[in-house]
Amino acid sequence: MLDAWKKMQQGDYVSALEAAGEAVYLDPRRSDGYLLLGDVHLREGNLGEAREAFEGARSKAGLGARDGGGDEAIVEALGGLARCDLMAGAWEQAIGSLRRVLDADASDPLGVRQMIAEVQLLIGRPEASLEALPDRATASADALLVGCFASLEVGRVEDAVAYAHGALLRNPYLPACLVGEDPPDLEIVHGTEEGSADFAADIAARLSPYLEQRPDRLDTFSEIATTPTVMREVSELVELAKSLNREDDPEARNSLALRIGHLRDPSRLRDVLAEVLVELEADLT
Repeated sequence: MLDAWKKMQQGDYVSALEAAGEAVYLDPRRSDGYLLLGDVHLREGNLGEAREAFEGARSKAGLGARDGGGDEAIVEALGGLARCDLMAGAWEQAIGSLRRVLDADASDPLGVRQMIAEVQLLIGRPEASLEALPDRATASADALLVGCFASLEVGRVEDAVAYAHGALLRNPYLPACLVGEDPPDLEIVHGTEEGSADFAADIAARLSPYLEQRPDRLDTFSEIATTPTVMREVSELVELAKSLNREDDPEARNSLALRIGHLRDPSRLRDVLAEVLVELEADLT
């Protein structure tokens, strides 16, 4: 199965499908072969085949769960079905599917709270979007960006600024990617995917339907990103990240990580909010 996953990651979908099909044939009781089939079909845009495979994975995982295992596979299968709904643009069905993932595992290992918030924003329900968002202290860059736009929709300017500030300190590539520019070379080797240029580009692609309808929201985000305070702190983040990537001493690395964590702390962002609002010098509503 590992070889099949590698082939899928390399884009060799034909070989990946053959390997996954063989895995299902050799042991039809296991769910991982079905999960791989679903992932490959989904990447190829074959939603019907993907849904069938994920349903098979859910069925097999359910049998495993009754034997004392398979819970993780159930979550992955439900997540796959939700992705099918998302790709089909079946928004209401997708929200229901995503909620079933949370019902299966409230710890939200797949980040579906953020996905629900994103869908609610796309279909014009900003209040529901804000209600679905994960806690700011643990929220990823895309969740914080959704929080910014949803807050602007309901007129909560202060919240929007705080969300935008937090998103930029999670991923400094956002401004360039959101406006379709090539991301700058910040010379950062990221420890997490969330801070990468690819992640920022993916966020921009997912939110493009919303931003095409509300380009003014992107203008506002860009204004926030170019305030002196936010620019200074993003620059500080980049320098800390560079130092962290170059540092080998565990104690020094821990100190740098703590400084980055403090910079991103939502309570600290609230402390500098008034300063950023003054710098905006405009009524964002």
